Amino acid sequence: LTTREQIAAEYPANLALQIDVLRSEGAWSDQATIRVVLDRIKALAGPESTVWKLGESRRLLTFERSQANAASAASLLNDVLRTEPDNLQAMLLLADANIVLDDPSSALVLLGKAIDTAPSESGLYPRVIRMLQESGSSSEAERRLRDFVKLGDLPLDMRRQRAQLLVFQAMWLEAEADLRIIAQSGGERDRLALAEFLTARGRAAEAAPIYESIVALENAETGALLAAAEFFA
Repeated sequence: LTTREQIAAEYPANLALQIDVLRSEGAWSDQATIRVVLDRIKALAGPESTVWKLGESRRLLTFERSQANAASAASLLNDVLRTEPDNLQAMLLLADANIVLDDPSSALVLLGKAIDTAPSESGLYPRVIRMLQESGSSSEAERRLRDFVKLGDLPLDMRRQRAQLLVFQAMWLEAEADLRIIAQSGGERDRLALAEFLTARGRAAEAAPIYESIVALENAETGALLAAAEFFA
């Protein structure tokens, strides 16, 4: 047990300590721990409490992912949203339950509402946009991407995801802007991604110096060297 979990076990009647365990992502790797904590929360806050319904729904969708359990989770989450229609966690969990239940359309509606509720949460965008692209909803995917592009200060990994989505959407100017920022990180694969983008766009003269810089690296990855060799062949 972690220190947080040990303290919660020592004070089982302290609701705040139990909720603190649920907020720890590390605890969600162990179903036994989560079950015990949820049992305490259910006893303390009651089976009608939002915190228990959200925790139990997440448990069902995390450890025992089946259509039957997704349906049980959906019932709990719909109860939450009837009284708290803007509960972001409930929306996201219900969207996940709908995916398990083979209802991607309902999931998309919920994920879209989640973005509208918290438009500055960058992590909400990639999944929605990817689902829209895969379903052929190009105009809606572009609309969401344009909102996503407005979020400037992103972690590098999130910017990589956005660049991939922009390329798929053929939003070339926006994709290039992200790829150039990413390439400035100095990562070999990131520079290669920019070079390949420029090459695909017919701008080999701009790509050449990037490939040359990759070849000049002492410990360049084999894949990057092969890509450079193919470019110069």
